[in-house]
Amino acid sequence: MGMYQYRAILKKGFSQDIGSFESFGIQAVLEASNTVVETVFDVSTDGTFVQRIVDLSNQLELDPIHLPDVVEDALCEQ
Repeated sequence: MGMYQYRAILKKGFSQDIGSFESFGIQAVLEASNTVVETVFDVSTDGTFVQRIVDLSNQLELDPIHLPDVVEDALCEQ
């Protein structure tokens, strides 16, 4: 296991246009102290898609500095 653990986060919101919605983001947490070091909010409303990014980031032991780029690339390929 790497120094960082990635996890999906859920945010509930409301929009005048669509009403209530759920949006998933990703957090990178420093394992030793459980400190959040990077967060990307509102990645997608598709929790399965976000979980795939989380799983791959954990598997590859991604450095959190690369998380925004990984999310952007995954969204472009979706």
